[in-house]
Amino acid sequence: MRGINSGVVIDACVLANHGVCDLLLRLAESPRLYRPRWSEHILEETNRTRVTRLSWPAPLADHWGKEVAKHFPEALARISHTASAASCRLRRP
Repeated sequence: MRGINSGVVIDACVLANHGVCDLLLRLAESPRLYRPRWSEHILEETNRTRVTRLSWPAPLADHWGKEVAKHFPEALARISHTASAASCRLRRP
């Protein structure tokens, strides 16, 4: 199937939403539909958002980051972050 090896950058505003993140990471497991990609900066921003805006306990957010790194080591990429990059806002329901 074409596109399976396509890398898709998942930003912090997507990763911070646990339900959406869970779905996307399940689709990236074997047999994968795509390859997730993120940077250290994106993971740090995800952790910070979960702790400061979504009231996750810091140990839980840290554990999530370690588990993602363990199960998707190939996802870590060097991605340039510019001031002009599109931003998104996490809104609570």
